[in-house]
Amino acid sequence: MFDERVLTESRELQRKWEENCSARYKGSELNLTTSSGIPTKSVYAPEDVEHLNFQDIGMPGEYPFTRGIYPLMYQAEPWQNRQLHGFGLPEHNRERHDALTGYGLSGYMGMGYYCVGGDLVTRIGYDPDNPMVRGRVGQCGSSCCNIEDVHRNLHDLPLEKVYVNWVDQHTGLIYLAFHVAYAENMGYAKEQLRGNIANANYCTYYSGHAGFLPEGAMKLMVEGIKFCTKYMPLWSPVVIDGYEVEEAGANATQELAFCLSLAIALTEECIKVGLHPDDFLPRFNFHTSIGNDFFEEIAKRRALRRMWAKIAKERFGCTNPRSMLVRDGSQTAGSRLIAREPLNNIVRATIHTLAGVLSGINGLNTDSYDEPICIPSDKAAKIALRTQQIILHETRISNVTDPLGGSYYLEWLTSNLEDEANKLINKIDERGFVNCWKTGWFRTELEKTANQWRAKVDSGEEGIVGLNKCVSEEEQDVDFFEVDSEVERIATERVLQFREKRDQVKWRQAMDNLQTTAQAINDGGWKSENMLMPSLIDAVKAHATMGEMMDVLRDVFGWGYTY
Repeated sequence: MFDERVLTESRELQRKWEENCSARYKGSELNLTTSSGIPTKSVYAPEDVEHLNFQDIGMPGEYPFTRGIYPLMYQAEPWQNRQLHGFGLPEHNRERHDALTGYGLSGYMGMGYYCVGGDLVTRIGYDPDNPMVRGRVGQCGSSCCNIEDVHRNLHDLPLEKVYVNWVDQHTGLIYLAFHVAYAENMGYAKEQLRGNIANANYCTYYSGHAGFLPEGAMKLMVEGIKFCTKYMPLWSPVVIDGYEVEEAGANATQELAFCLSLAIALTEECIKVGLHPDDFLPRFNFHTSIGNDFFEEIAKRRALRRMWAKIAKERFGCTNPRSMLVRDGSQTAGSRLIAREPLNNIVRATIHTLAGVLSGINGLNTDSYDEPICIPSDKAAKIALRTQQIILHETRISNVTDPLGGSYYLEWLTSNLEDEANKLINKIDERGFVNCWKTGWFRTELEKTANQWRAKVDSGEEGIVGLNKCVSEEEQDVDFFEVDSEVERIATERVLQFREKRDQVKWRQAMDNLQTTAQAINDGGWKSENMLMPSLIDAVKAHATMGEMMDVLRDVFGWGYTY
């Protein structure tokens, strides 16, 4: 990367610098590392990157996309303001969306953006009248369990011009069925619809709760990808999620390796059912976390883009450049916000947002300062959105694509993260992704990292202002947002009335068909043209509820704990 003359001069300058440091700081040993534990030096120079191939850095918008997936990035194509929101009833979700839109919430290239964040009940596939979920309805998202709730969310929105983000865990295919059924009732064709489901049936590999068992979960995820590949060219059928992995305890290396191993495993399963990677990979989305280690977070996303481009091209033989792109909707790290002195979280979220922008994200959710305490208030959500807008419109940071590219430290760190993550991916390849999931290997590794971090916080080695550094007893006055206590009663009454007024014969026929189709797919029909999604869409149109459809899927594909 550098000729010998430059390297010789650099080494001489470094030698003199080290002599000066030794004289000034005699006996000092810093032992610095990144948050992932990668040892770092105090300064970097050309010899630290002399082994790098400039082709691996390249130019923005060109393979391997280290410097961003578009040539001019934000100068021509600003990132999406992807504010995650949701609470209470569907109309409350819509009210918050309309408020954020009034504050300037925007989608990609002038497109509208709408987020449906399901509540704790909806995300695991229960209806609000289920006795198991009392006290959880409308919490951490909005209740949405049938097509009437979908109407309450989406009414009057021009769906061909609005990107709809359904935030799910195990219920992605049902959310997709809700969306398609509602849109078709409104006169839209599937081919017109824009948006994504997370299709996150994989989430139990990093979490400690029950979910679809691994083999069934993989089949369900493939069903969503199959359907969208054939019928919905503008829809993203899966989000490869590193964010929740980080929230569960992962360091940067683990986040890279675990989410890329998921993408690899899903791609391999789709190939088994006869899909070509160039037909479905262009619609894979990624969701990454932006934590406190500023430069490591920037390097992580640059490494992610490069690694995935190489995997898609070299491992799967992709020739379509869009198959090699990481479309990254990042989110600032909620796990790094604290309840003490919560207004300080505005600063934390700003630094996270800045790191995301400098790393070349394509969509961004900035967490609100009150999230460690409660569901974000309107005021806090507005400040979070304004954080992005100020960086975009006032700083001129977006004038240059990948402005930190070429930094000795950043390029060294990008390369180092790539190397370490590839070693971990090789371990997962040897063990098998599903086997790592079934045996709890992923979860065990995450718990080790999380416990190490917690021990550092408790000892003060990991400094957190207001918690173990610069601690003040002064209380900060923050409004506490609460969901109306009537939400659960209203949601329960609505679903009972919804079931009572439907055509029971049509509903029974649709549910029987769903059961038969699901069983056929689980028994091996998933490798044919047989698809689950049409049966789910028919069930939605026959007024089946979220819980009823999920009961069928749980029964057929298996549900429980994986370790």
